[in-house]
Amino acid sequence: MFIETAIKPTHSKLLELWTSSIMFLNPMLWLPLAVLSCYLIASIVSAQQQPNIIVAVIDDMGYNERSSRDPRYRTPTMDDLASQSVRLNYLYTQPSCTMSRAALLTGRMPHTMGIENVFDKFDNRHGKYDTEVLAQRAISIIKAHKKSGTTQPFFIYLAFKPYIPISVPAYLSDRCSHISDPLIRDRCGTMAGVDDALKNITKTWKGQGYTKKPLMLMVMSDNGGSSPNGASNWPLRGKKATPFEGGTRVPAFMYSFGLLPDAPRDYNGLIHITDVPLTLISMARNSNTPVVVPDVDGKDQWQAIKLQNGPSQRTVWVYQMWDDEAGVRKGKYKLVYHTSGPCSGWYNPLPGVNTSLPEDVLDCGGYMLFDLEQDPYEINDLSKDPDYADEMNDVMEYFNMEKARKIPVQIAAINPNMPADDADWKPDWCPEA
Repeated sequence: MFIETAIKPTHSKLLELWTSSIMFLNPMLWLPLAVLSCYLIASIVSAQQQPNIIVAVIDDMGYNERSSRDPRYRTPTMDDLASQSVRLNYLYTQPSCTMSRAALLTGRMPHTMGIENVFDKFDNRHGKYDTEVLAQRAISIIKAHKKSGTTQPFFIYLAFKPYIPISVPAYLSDRCSHISDPLIRDRCGTMAGVDDALKNITKTWKGQGYTKKPLMLMVMSDNGGSSPNGASNWPLRGKKATPFEGGTRVPAFMYSFGLLPDAPRDYNGLIHITDVPLTLISMARNSNTPVVVPDVDGKDQWQAIKLQNGPSQRTVWVYQMWDDEAGVRKGKYKLVYHTSGPCSGWYNPLPGVNTSLPEDVLDCGGYMLFDLEQDPYEINDLSKDPDYADEMNDVMEYFNMEKARKIPVQIAAINPNMPADDADWKPDWCPEA
């Protein structure tokens, strides 16, 4: 579902969107959010106090893919918004699209739901560029909401896709003609398209007078960039579909009116994608009481984000729990498991940067331990250092506990006779206007 809006309370719509998107799963997977829905209904806040919310998830946006970090890119709107925002410098996702969206929709770790590696093909190949379609749809929703005269807030979810197969309109790729590498040039063009979309959406809400009421725009990636397709997560190690930092630590910020008055600033507490739904719901409730839901892995981080140096509620999470590659974090320590052979390295740095490292760093196997506070780029494996034996055992205990929670992949039956849904996720080019 690309975009959802409502002329009803924001927190109710959040739950309607999330639960309607996951009802095809085993009821035990979405039941915790049903409990959460009841929790929120008991805490209704007046519409005038509730913020309008827009969540923009940019598929496969690499850690380094904004012009503020790489001047070859063309993202002035994102840079401007981020410069006025609370920047979430340590927001972590799952390493691939399916897992991250499952975590976002449910607040649960994907390995506990059997949603870790579900991929499928997409049949629509021609039509309109979906980044433009999403922006047009969002703009029409905002205008219709304003015209209705309602005092109830709206919620819009935008799932942008600057992703392979990269199909970039000429007017976007022309902006990046200064880049000689064709893959990076196309990446630059797709990100410029997302930037245009955000520019037009923000221009619309300002023109419609939405700056007079609380508003939250949250922008984030769903996982690290896919380096083989030109994306850059430099200086972080790894890429999409790996448990290294480059596959899971993503750019994210919260831009608001009336909700974070001390912005701009950085928030350096740990946040996981499972925390996002509870955090936004807590914000919508406008209460100092944290949202706590049994059997949901997510933490309510709203109070922590509101405070300039508020302590994070997050200390542990699972990066992924695949049979051949896995990873967990506990405190400042990170455990990575890789069966054998070459591990992820450092890809697509800025021009002229040397990223060569010794063979033993890249040719790895078994378990690795990193101290992310001292070694954020995951160069020094501490797993065999006797001085870190206690830390290794402690993180390994957490790893084994989470591994025991893993359930087999769950794939719902597909009805081939079911008609297409306009709002469904599509590839770069959509037949719908």
